[in-house]
Amino acid sequence: MNVVTIRAMAVILPLVAAGLCESAAARVFGSLESGYASFSDFRAVASERQTISESAYFSAANVGAYRAVGGRRTAVLVKMGFQDVRFDESGQLDNRVVNGDLGLYHRLGSGSSVMLLGGLRRLEFEDSDRDDRIASARLQFRKPFLTVEWRNEVYYEQGAETTLSGEYAGYGLSSSLSWSPHSKWQFSLGIGANRNRYDGSVQVVRETDGGLLRPPRREVVDVEIDQSEDVLGGFVGLKRRLRDWLYLSASAAHRRIRPESGDDLEGETYSLALGVQF
Repeated sequence: MNVVTIRAMAVILPLVAAGLCESAAARVFGSLESGYASFSDFRAVASERQTISESAYFSAANVGAYRAVGGRRTAVLVKMGFQDVRFDESGQLDNRVVNGDLGLYHRLGSGSSVMLLGGLRRLEFEDSDRDDRIASARLQFRKPFLTVEWRNEVYYEQGAETTLSGEYAGYGLSSSLSWSPHSKWQFSLGIGANRNRYDGSVQVVRETDGGLLRPPRREVVDVEIDQSEDVLGGFVGLKRRLRDWLYLSASAAHRRIRPESGDDLEGETYSLALGVQF
């Protein structure tokens, strides 16, 4: 997806959203969430080959609408979202994410369903050189089994422009199971695998030895990168519904990053959040 395609999506998504929300036949949904996350595998730059420990406060808001088309088994939906992330130590990485998705939902037999989504995500950082736009395409499949729900997803995404990470493209798949033994409790676990590719120029700071008569000197240089990495991971999650509209969630995830060259990187992410749904 090139820049023209992404800009076209940025115009089309809000127009479709407005049209659906104005329709009397459309159904609106949304959520608000705020929480805290701790990372042991945080990377300041996506293509970086070193991780650090970091934590962050986050808040998110999402709203969407869907409308049945061509009968009761198919629907068009649109979702818009906003997320704000504030890190404890790395203030220059504080960011805001605005995203939108346009999708087509179709219900199959026995409660199964498929959904095709096209999306656009805009990332804005305190350090504007890190700003990025990412377009994506996702295919999702859902199958319920009494109190258990099985979800699968395959995706492809591409960054249109990014100064510090180079051009980015990624694809992968994931699978998860959610068990709801009671209307107020939900337990989840899942696994996923994806491949990321970075190609472009990365700005790094290097220190040169000035010798006996000159002090060391620091300079910013552009380093060309052309690398791929495989990411394997899994998670467990818990969701407790406190009211029909209020919930508390917690999760723990582990991932291993396998670059084409160099040592593997791995770590965990823990999160706790309070949210409302409507």
